Amino acid sequence: MALVSCRECGSEVSDSAVTCPKCGVAGPAGDGRLVVARRKKFANGGVRIDVRVDGVQHASLRSGQEAHIILAPGKYTLELSSRGNSTRAAVEIKSRQTLTCVVDLSAMGSVRATLD
Repeated sequence: MALVSCRECGSEVSDSAVTCPKCGVAGPAGDGRLVVARRKKFANGGVRIDVRVDGVQHASLRSGQEAHIILAPGKYTLELSSRGNSTRAAVEIKSRQTLTCVVDLSAMGSVRATLD
């Protein structure tokens, strides 16, 4: 763990701190990024996969597209759905971290996700 300046008040805080002990801001070391990337495929390439984080729609991806979602550090539920099929994954975002999720739609229409 390293010490960094709080993005709100400038106090020294741990880079893994959830909140600043001085000002209370969430994610004092900075936000994280969730990248959801859909593989480029010929089968079902035109069918969209909807991307939701904690129930909020962030993107609708076609083959070869990516969504970059900025999130405060914390735990979230990522939901990917298409044509009535869906999958969920628990993700944890840390300050200044980029977490990548590669998604795919099978020929049978099921949604698959791999977290890197």
